[in-house]
Amino acid sequence: MEPDPSQSPVETLLTDYAEALGSLPPTGDLSSRQVLRVLRSRDRLQSALTESLHLTDDQLARLSELDLTLKQHSDRLSSAENLDQLRQSLQPPDSAWWWHLSSPDSKPARFSKFDWLWNLGTVASLV
Repeated sequence: MEPDPSQSPVETLLTDYAEALGSLPPTGDLSSRQVLRVLRSRDRLQSALTESLHLTDDQLARLSELDLTLKQHSDRLSSAENLDQLRQSLQPPDSAWWWHLSSPDSKPARFSKFDWLWNLGTVASLV
């Protein structure tokens, strides 16, 4: 789709993000290409925001709604094919939360960082 020259850069990026989310099938597994399209569109939007492009209240509300939609797909996104490989290749920063979504059934990240401690404790108690 051709960008609308009358749209601001932020509007164009919001539209791209919405289209990427809208292109996800309602059910079934997601391909790495589908996931990459969504996550990279969110990357481009964030990049524009850090380059001091400001959002209006309406744009901020739309971004919030789109992010909520993204989070609702978190279980499907986190189980997509090759997601770990995409993360390794692109190495998104920890601040890019959309790259680190996990399914609602998984344990919170704040506990994952102590896995080594629990593993060490288990080994010590077994010995």
